Amino acid sequence: MTGPARLMRKVADHAHDRWHGVHTGGVRATGVEDGHRCATLSYRDIRAILRSAGLTADDTVLDLGCGSGRVLICAAALGAARAIGVEADAQIAAAARQMTARARRVGGVMDVVQAPAQEYPYSDETIVYLFNPFGRETLAAVLRAMEARGWPAPGRRLVYINPEWAEVLRAAPWLEMRSEREIGEHAVQVWAACEP
Repeated sequence: MTGPARLMRKVADHAHDRWHGVHTGGVRATGVEDGHRCATLSYRDIRAILRSAGLTADDTVLDLGCGSGRVLICAAALGAARAIGVEADAQIAAAARQMTARARRVGGVMDVVQAPAQEYPYSDETIVYLFNPFGRETLAAVLRAMEARGWPAPGRRLVYINPEWAEVLRAAPWLEMRSEREIGEHAVQVWAACEP
């Protein structure tokens, strides 16, 4: 993306933040072992990614490593029934709670849970969103937790952005890659859960 295009994207994101009454941009380090830096995608890219996963009004979106909560705000604004963020870093989780509580012009319910992703009690979430939030070991532990808690079921999807550890997903017998494409400057994979 060229300098002027990048600037226009930042201006658009700032306008979206103002529209929703929040500030969700920026990059920050996390205090989480095996956690990657906390960064946000543009509102435009997040909306395109959620649409590529087939987001409907019946969906519950779960953002692992939710950062400031921008994905939750986008999912709720697009009409998801519920949007849940999981964030292991206590300070970042508190900021996400504050942003989602302040957000205007969104529907649905938004919640933020402060916990490691592998400890979250996966149940009826229909779209799990991963913007490459952690390393291979944590991703493998998350998939084991999802399977142990009975998350894999037809109709459930996992979206993996910048899929550094895609081989971990390929090794899960209950996941099938449905699509892989570029959205903005990011590689995006959509995986479907099937019976384990």
